[in-house]
Amino acid sequence: MRIAIIIVAFSSLLFGSGCLSETHPVGVSRSQEINSDHVLNAPPNEAKSLEDGAGVFVIRDSGMMGFAASLKFFIDGTPVALLDPYERYVAYIPEGEHIFGVLPQPKFGAEVHETTVILRKGKMYHFRASVDFGGAKIQPTAFVQ
Repeated sequence: MRIAIIIVAFSSLLFGSGCLSETHPVGVSRSQEINSDHVLNAPPNEAKSLEDGAGVFVIRDSGMMGFAASLKFFIDGTPVALLDPYERYVAYIPEGEHIFGVLPQPKFGAEVHETTVILRKGKMYHFRASVDFGGAKIQPTAFVQ
């Protein structure tokens, strides 16, 4: 009983201080290139360079929330990568409207979170993938450095 009280108190302290409840954006310089075994598929109609499409950086947040689960990243419904905290996925995507999605792996009952993006040829775009109490999210980010 005493151990259970200590565990509850410690967990409350961690959640209350934000240690387990927050993730933080990670800039490109602090991120790590994705492990090759985490690349699942090529993006649909993958472009070869910025001359052919847009550059997309997706970086998984740091922090304890969801650290034990990878995030499966989708482009237009195709699973392209599994992201662990601090990992960076880079791809060249054709210009136009696309749907990006993320889903925790294992799912833990979560649903895929999707967002529509409009990409322009020759431009670079940065996104952060994260987990919070509402599930996984992918969103544009200004935290590039």
